[in-house]
Amino acid sequence: MSEDRWWRSLDPEVLAGELPPELMTRWKIVGIDGAGSLLTEYLDPGASRMAGTTYWTELKREFRALVCTEDEKYADVRRSLGSAGAEARVIAVAVISAAIGAELGFAAGALAPFCLLCLIALVRLGKEAFCTDRGWDDLEPK
Repeated sequence: MSEDRWWRSLDPEVLAGELPPELMTRWKIVGIDGAGSLLTEYLDPGASRMAGTTYWTELKREFRALVCTEDEKYADVRRSLGSAGAEARVIAVAVISAAIGAELGFAAGALAPFCLLCLIALVRLGKEAFCTDRGWDDLEPK
């Protein structure tokens, strides 16, 4: 499997089924970016609302660096995902969360549900739309 095609085998409905219930509920009420803002509560429960936007924005920026660019810091991750084949879904969240967590300085486990949101957006929108951030808030949970 190509390094930039690994995500095509992922099923967005299966990924959505792995989201924590509170994240799915938040997505239904305020959209995917509103759900992403819960990242603050996962990382820093006492932080202000503004920090939530920043954490989510940073996570999306790093996720886009992985998917949309040739940034060398994620070259090994792209290679791993490209060779994953049928196991892509199983390892994608763990590998991506660990790589982005290392870059941002956060535990992979705290980032995993939010990496799932990004994966769902990627699979449902397609790479071109995902990389330009068009329509993320138009994504309805199913």
